[in-house]
Amino acid sequence: MLQMEPMNTSFQVITNKEELDTFREEWNDLYRRVDAPSFFVSSEYVRMWYNHFAAPDDVRIYTVQVDEVLVGLLPLVLIHRSGGLRELSNLVNDHCLIAPPLIVPEYTEVVQQTLLKALVATKSGWDVFIHNFSFSFCRLPGLFTDQQLAACGCAWRQTTKPTYSIVLNTTFAEYFASVLSPNLRKHLKNAANRLNREK
Repeated sequence: MLQMEPMNTSFQVITNKEELDTFREEWNDLYRRVDAPSFFVSSEYVRMWYNHFAAPDDVRIYTVQVDEVLVGLLPLVLIHRSGGLRELSNLVNDHCLIAPPLIVPEYTEVVQQTLLKALVATKSGWDVFIHNFSFSFCRLPGLFTDQQLAACGCAWRQTTKPTYSIVLNTTFAEYFASVLSPNLRKHLKNAANRLNREK
């Protein structure tokens, strides 16, 4: 009978932008080990996201190590809502519509269990955890199984927000100039300029 060696599994939570450089090489190695990884969890993109959308101390990157090797990573952000609510969320907003975890395939279950354990262990630092998916082809819930959640007394509350497409009888330039409000046009131009500076 073949006996599996027990794995030494651990997690770490990065909580500040200044810590990002300490494991960039490990992050890039993990990225290369994943089949068809999403650009939205590359170290370069996540760094850019935090620089534009998060305060320095609102960074929350949950990492999973097996035998001291990085095998999973979930970039999150702590958002302070009105009334003092602390929302822990993945990096989904109008500029990034998908933010999956980065997991070496053969460690999927171990990473899921360890991430869930890490979230429960750090629950004094947040009030609600939200994991957004913005495309219909994303598996839901996709981050943890119902069995894993039930084992630690947790559960998802899934909500779906419909989106719509509008067919216009005009060009985008005409729509941009005549339909959008001046404030929204200014906001979009500023966002485009920020993206151009990152190239």
